[in-house]
Amino acid sequence: MKVKPNNESCFDLLLTFTTQVSHHDPATGDGSNTLTFNRQTQLVKREVSAYSLAQERMTAFCQANPVPAGLQPVFEQTTFQEFAASALVRLLLDMYNSLEGTGVFSGMDRYEKLESRVRSAATRSFTLRGFWARLCHALRLPIHAGDDDVVLMTFYGLPRGLQQDMLSLIVREYRSVVTLARAWHTISKTANDYYANAIGSEVQSLVIMSFDATQIGSKALDIVPLEVPAVSANSLRHQVVREPAWYHLVGALELSSVLPGVEALFSNGGNIKKGVKAPSNAADLARIIRGAYPPLDLFGGCCDNFDLGEGRLSVAGWVVCRENAESIAGTPAEFLPLAGVSIFDMLDEVTHTRQATEAGLGQMIWNFETLATGLNILVRLSLHPFTSDISRSALFAAVEQFRRQPTIAGQAARGFGWCRADWFGNDEHDVTEYETYLVENREKLVAGIENGKLGTTTPIFI
Repeated sequence: MKVKPNNESCFDLLLTFTTQVSHHDPATGDGSNTLTFNRQTQLVKREVSAYSLAQERMTAFCQANPVPAGLQPVFEQTTFQEFAASALVRLLLDMYNSLEGTGVFSGMDRYEKLESRVRSAATRSFTLRGFWARLCHALRLPIHAGDDDVVLMTFYGLPRGLQQDMLSLIVREYRSVVTLARAWHTISKTANDYYANAIGSEVQSLVIMSFDATQIGSKALDIVPLEVPAVSANSLRHQVVREPAWYHLVGALELSSVLPGVEALFSNGGNIKKGVKAPSNAADLARIIRGAYPPLDLFGGCCDNFDLGEGRLSVAGWVVCRENAESIAGTPAEFLPLAGVSIFDMLDEVTHTRQATEAGLGQMIWNFETLATGLNILVRLSLHPFTSDISRSALFAAVEQFRRQPTIAGQAARGFGWCRADWFGNDEHDVTEYETYLVENREKLVAGIENGKLGTTTPIFI
């Protein structure tokens, strides 16, 4: 088969969500009471004005947060952001860490609860105000004393960029931050003569730390890592094209029985069995199979004992928002209204309840983050230049199948992730060639799937 290169290799699809989007982070198994939205670290440009801090303000902040002399060598090795992040968590301990604790922050495992909720609150926040509110809510803490407002304002008044630095630090190093805060809180008690004598400890003096404000952001533009909510390209590839391509093939061929390995190959890529040896003609078999079944040419996959090779389709996706402005520049999504809106303003938190039976069994309450209704995601489908016309047509057939019942990410059964899917640009996405091929070769294609040979003379699946 000869294939000539085709210059038309990128196709853009715009998803507009008619319900909220739920896409939990699979790494959030930390015992916190809220499942966070999936996030990916990306580098974001930030103006110097967003994080510059005058020396006098930095000095005043340090004076408001003196440290025990015993911890001075530790904090001399930290950055100002690390110092300030530890100070904020220490403040919470000063307010609420009584003998029995308060709210959820109580009992022998209080610090374990604190750790998980500190990280979760920082992950979901864009400012220290939001972090404090989410953390206090997650720990079910009562309102603090009025005298503490003044101290909190010194944190809220820090430049927005520094606040984001502190939150990113807490997400990455939450255990170290909590450890420093706990030591600071505990040792500071011994600065009180009465308390130190009561526990038989040496009285600690408090010292004022000193940091150099000129070391924070000396460039006109600073690039910082930021944990940005994102719908993974892996989910988009599976839900927009791969799974719909399989559903379309099943319907077009009217399949009634499929071997499990064949279904896995088409639906999720399959797996090579442990300990098997690839046949000597694996490359020839792969070429025949990919030629007979165009979806496998697009996605590739694994048979029981060999790999079909890399698929010809690449998928990328970006939430249309301010944080992704550079990524979507030059695309049709660049001038959409949401391109200037921060994705952190699109986050919401949802609480769901599973009702109990009449006997009182099975009730469950859970919280999770979502992205708002009306959200846009730009999906770019890119084909290898030497992709055949029939494989290209199979791609369009898969997307049209998806558009009949378009859902993305999780919890579609509960009404999340429903969207409209519209092509950007060229309106001609011809599915005729592929669908005609399926009709004309139905008997052969069905036989290949049912007998596990996939168009070859060799049993590929047993």
